[in-house]
Amino acid sequence: MFLAVFAVVFFIFMSAPSVRFATKVLPSYISFLLGVLAGAIYSDREIQKRHLYTSLLFLFPFFLNLNFYSSWVHFIEFGNISGKVDEKIHVPFEVQDINDNSLQNKDFEGKIVVFDFWFISCGPCWVKFPDLQKLHEKYKDSPQVEIYAVNRPMPKDKPNQLFNSIEEKGYTFPVLRGTQKVMDDFDIYVYPTIVVLDQEGNIAYMGKIEGVEEVIQKLSN
Repeated sequence: MFLAVFAVVFFIFMSAPSVRFATKVLPSYISFLLGVLAGAIYSDREIQKRHLYTSLLFLFPFFLNLNFYSSWVHFIEFGNISGKVDEKIHVPFEVQDINDNSLQNKDFEGKIVVFDFWFISCGPCWVKFPDLQKLHEKYKDSPQVEIYAVNRPMPKDKPNQLFNSIEEKGYTFPVLRGTQKVMDDFDIYVYPTIVVLDQEGNIAYMGKIEGVEEVIQKLSN
């Protein structure tokens, strides 16, 4: 069994596009392997205590279904389980708005800032944009909160396509042009990724959009 698990792990890490991706999908492959092994043991009536072994092998997939796997993926993708970032991390950055005005950290001082990092051909990004729009509509008149979609440039993007594509879909949240350096400095690995900056410009949250409103409310209070 251990040789089989080792072989699966070796195959995943050798064929995956990155170590980070391989680590993320590893539990799923191990779960599948253990399920096959449990079925083989259960069908072999010559194995003593086969019911016990089968039950033990199913414990790993069972725990995966108890929200463990989603927490694991969140940790691999965002570096945390809940999205909350306890360490004070201040990332210097520079982005451009639709009028080519440069915006830096100092332009957001004293505000709670929500950055939704995305790129044009990112399917999951477009799936989550309705949620971002709802968040924008709720806080658009708030002097404390600012919400932006920060675009990652891609080689095939047309000039101003990042702004036009959002407008064509009827979204009204503001869009900022990012750079690859911005993505690297914020350690953006998966898209979309939401980053919330507190009033001092430190990262307060990094993860999915579902946890953002709670963070905004806590920072506002």
